[in-house]
Amino acid sequence: MIALPFNCDVTAFGEGFKAYKFNGYEDFQTGEGKYLDFVETTTIGRGDPYILFVPAEAPAEYLFRDVTIDFYGTEAGFEEKGGVRFMATYAAIGEGLKDNYLVDADGAAIKAGDDASVPGYSGYLVPPTNFEGELIIRIDGTATAISTARLFKQAEGKAYNFNGQRVENLKKGQLYIIDGKKVIVK
Repeated sequence: MIALPFNCDVTAFGEGFKAYKFNGYEDFQTGEGKYLDFVETTTIGRGDPYILFVPAEAPAEYLFRDVTIDFYGTEAGFEEKGGVRFMATYAAIGEGLKDNYLVDADGAAIKAGDDASVPGYSGYLVPPTNFEGELIIRIDGTATAISTARLFKQAEGKAYNFNGQRVENLKKGQLYIIDGKKVIVK
């Protein structure tokens, strides 16, 4: 997820990048979960949250030129549809995310645990009050794979957080990058 303090075209990131804007919220016909609908967009608006799909060969850092940054503080915007809030934040959040949802690299909604955090210039999803079930993300009408997040009882390799920092002591329920894959420690 991404939230920028300026407007830009998705093409500013380079070839292969795609951005998706929150477009709606709908019950499953069975009532066991909810669909979060996202549609592709060619522009990223200042302060709004987006899902950004990054190609594997993307560089680690970007330099944006000739942009106007006009925000004050750490608060960014949000999109709300049917009681679901897609929140954007300019500052990293290290606590208070439990029972909200993060989006993994494969586009699956992952329920945040006690120790969940998000990096700055990012976002997260807040479900409706008393929400039960699962959230399924649909990109342009196609559901993303919920089962793509792997659960690990013990780390199989070197672990890193989403800021790229090596982590030695893994916490239960936390998302990490292990052996190049996003995983949840069980």
